[in-house]
Amino acid sequence: MRNFKVLGVLTLVLVLSVSLLAGCGNGSSNSNASPSGTAIDTGASNSDTGSADSQPKKKLRFFTKGNENNADYRVMKSLIDQYQKEVNPNFEVEIESIPNDTQYFQKLRTYIAGNQLPDFFKIPNGLLSENLAKQGRLVDIKATLQEFGMFDEFNKAAIDFLSFSDGNLYLFPRANTAKPSGITRSRSKKTTLKYLQPSTSSSMRRRS
Repeated sequence: MRNFKVLGVLTLVLVLSVSLLAGCGNGSSNSNASPSGTAIDTGASNSDTGSADSQPKKKLRFFTKGNENNADYRVMKSLIDQYQKEVNPNFEVEIESIPNDTQYFQKLRTYIAGNQLPDFFKIPNGLLSENLAKQGRLVDIKATLQEFGMFDEFNKAAIDFLSFSDGNLYLFPRANTAKPSGITRSRSKKTTLKYLQPSTSSSMRRRS
């Protein structure tokens, strides 16, 4: 059952990326804190609607510290393949992986400075992510999780830790576990999200 919940969570991450992608986005990360989330860049876009053939070709960039030896990475890759096959064959995800923490954050800061952040990226909760949120560069996903009935599915301690002083949730919990870890995305346009739910699970950016 735990694996089903993880699959559900990662699926919603994937759907968020697809739904918010009408453009590309910005976001950022903090290397000083250990529990992390995934950020959503605010340069996002509209959700997929209609048949797969009618959906425009989209490409999403996902920056992570995982690799093929990591379970989370393999699950995400599997979900991407499933989404392409069952929902939108015109959808593509470019995954950039740097397992080394120091090198990862060096590259992330380079992206931030050059205004070339990926659509999604791993980011710890801390001063840097808070500053990005204050600048309006991260997407608040709390309302979206509530809309799809997913908010209460997460571990409360993780949600509390990843929530910011303004009460918003900019970091997406990686799974329904006690360890606060997740994903974030930079901000873009307001969109309606399309929810892709695994059949085996009971649950599942603004560019500057």
